[in-house]
Amino acid sequence: MKMNIETIKAVEAYRALKALKVGSMSDEAMLAVWKNLKVLRPISETYDKDIEEVRATLQDEEFEKMQQRVREAQEVERRAKEEARDMTDAEKREIAEINGWFAAWNKKGQEYFKELAEKEVKVDIVEIDVEELLKAFKLSDKTFEEVEKLAWMTK
Repeated sequence: MKMNIETIKAVEAYRALKALKVGSMSDEAMLAVWKNLKVLRPISETYDKDIEEVRATLQDEEFEKMQQRVREAQEVERRAKEEARDMTDAEKREIAEINGWFAAWNKKGQEYFKELAEKEVKVDIVEIDVEELLKAFKLSDKTFEEVEKLAWMTK
């Protein structure tokens, strides 16, 4: 069955299928799982690679400098507590500036990740009998949340 789905849906389905113990399934259902793994694997691998590239891109020189500033600010904060003194306005401003930078950095990263996850991909999957899938999930000690990730590919 050909369809368009969000990348994250394909990735989650791939991971759920990969974790299944298929020994209890009929030959037809096992074959469907295998074929779907084959279709979903490249999507999952590309997504994982893209996520790593985004992380690497975001963790540039500026990020490293900010990490150093965090360590220094944590040390200042620790010393202030040790000395039982209030932090100065300058120290508080430094922490606020660092927190602001990381909030913006995190937001940018989340936007990239969301964009990658929501990107539409075309898949041609083989529908899996829902009863066969439930048998395999029971034997695999998986949750219904994980079963839900495969509902779109059942018949």
